[in-house]
Amino acid sequence: MTKNQKIIIAIAIGVVFLFSLLLIVGRRPPQSSVAQLSFWGLEQETPAWNALIGAYSTLHPRTRITYTGFDEDVYEKTLLDNMAAGTGPDVFIFRNDWFTKHKNKIVSAPADLISPATVTEKFPAVVSSDFVDGGAVWGLPLSIDTLALIYNVGLFDASGVASPQSNWDEVQRWIPRLRRIEGGILTRASVSLGGSEKSVANSADILRLLMLQHGARLTDLDYQRATFNSSSGLEASEFYMKFSNKQNISYAWEESFDNSLKSFADGKTAAVFAYFSQIPQIKAMNPGVRIGILPAPQFDIDQPVNYAKYWALTASNATKSRGTAWDFITFAALNSGPAGEYLKIAGNPPALRELIARYQTNPTLKVFALQSLSAQSWRNPDHTEVARAWDKMLLSFLSDRASIQRALSLAAEEVTKLITSRPR
Repeated sequence: MTKNQKIIIAIAIGVVFLFSLLLIVGRRPPQSSVAQLSFWGLEQETPAWNALIGAYSTLHPRTRITYTGFDEDVYEKTLLDNMAAGTGPDVFIFRNDWFTKHKNKIVSAPADLISPATVTEKFPAVVSSDFVDGGAVWGLPLSIDTLALIYNVGLFDASGVASPQSNWDEVQRWIPRLRRIEGGILTRASVSLGGSEKSVANSADILRLLMLQHGARLTDLDYQRATFNSSSGLEASEFYMKFSNKQNISYAWEESFDNSLKSFADGKTAAVFAYFSQIPQIKAMNPGVRIGILPAPQFDIDQPVNYAKYWALTASNATKSRGTAWDFITFAALNSGPAGEYLKIAGNPPALRELIARYQTNPTLKVFALQSLSAQSWRNPDHTEVARAWDKMLLSFLSDRASIQRALSLAAEEVTKLITSRPR
C-alpha cells in the first residue's frame, strides 16, 4: 500500500468517526435550562419561606428560587416601585384587601393547574371570596389571620373576671368591673372600642366586623356602590360609638388614650381587638404581660361572623415563567406537608382546611384557626384611600354623635367614587 493510499484511508476513517460522533451528540436530549424565580415577602418570614423553597427545589432541582424579605412598613411601596421599573419579582405575597386595586399587576393561575372548585374544597370560604374572580384563581394563602379579643389575664383576674366569655352581652357586663375612673377621668380602659385609628388599632376593621355581624353589606352585589350607610350599618356604628360615650353604662374608652396596643402593653387597657400578627408587637413592648385570647365577640354564637386580613401568594403579570411560578405557589399552598412546615417555622395560624383541623387544640392558635372558617372580608377598592375615608368618618362620629348617619353617607359616597373609578 502506497503512502498516498494510507493517507486517503486515514482521512476516510477520520471522516466516518467525526460523522458518527456528530450523530451521537445530535441524538442526545437537550439539557433543559434552569428556571430562575425571584420571590418577595416579609423579612420576618425569611426562614420559613427558605425552608419551603428548599423542599420545592428537592423535587425540582432545575428551578432556582431566590427569596427577598422586606420590612412590612416599606413592602408595598418597594414592590410597586420595582414592578413599575420592570425589576419586580416573579412571585410575591399579596394582602387580600389589595386585590381590587392591584389586580392589573398580577396573573391568574393556569386553568389546568388549579380550579375555583379546588379553592372551595381546600380553604375557608373567605379565600374564594377574596381571590377567585372571573372563573380564575388569583392568589392562595398559607395562613389566615382574623381579629380576636386579646385580654390581660392579670387585670381580669384582679377584677374577678376569671373565665371571660366572648359574646357581646358578656363584654358589656364585665366592662364596669374592669374600667377605672378617678376624679371623673377614665384612667384604665376596659376594651378598645369607640375611637378612631389614632387611638384604637384596627378601628375600621372592628367597625366592619360589627357591620357584618349586624347583617350589613359593605357594597352592593353588583359592586357598583358602597352600601354600609344602611340601617344595619347605622345600628352597628351606634353600637361601636357607645363604648366611648361617658353617659353610657358601657363606657370603656377615651380618644385621648395612647394607641390601644401600647395602652394594653402598659396595663392601661384590659382588652384589645387585634390580629395574631400583632401579638409580637405587644410582647415586644411588654414581654411580661400575660395574654389571654378570646374569639371575637358575637351576637349569635350559633352563626358566628369573623373578620379576616391575610397574605396570599400570587404571580406577577410580568413574569416570563407563569407556569413555574404557579406550580411553586400551588405546591406551597395546597399541600399540607410544605404548608405545615412553613406554619411551624413562621408560627402562624393555618389556611388549609386539613391543617385547621389539626390546630383545634393549639392553645395559642386555635382561636384564629377556627375563626377562619366563619371569616368574611369585603372587596376593598383601594385600601389606602378607604382607610382615610373611614378614619375621617370615625372622627366625625366622635365630633358629632348626633350626625352618625350623615358621616356614614359621606363616607359611602367617597368609597362609591373609588369603586366606579377602578378599571373593570
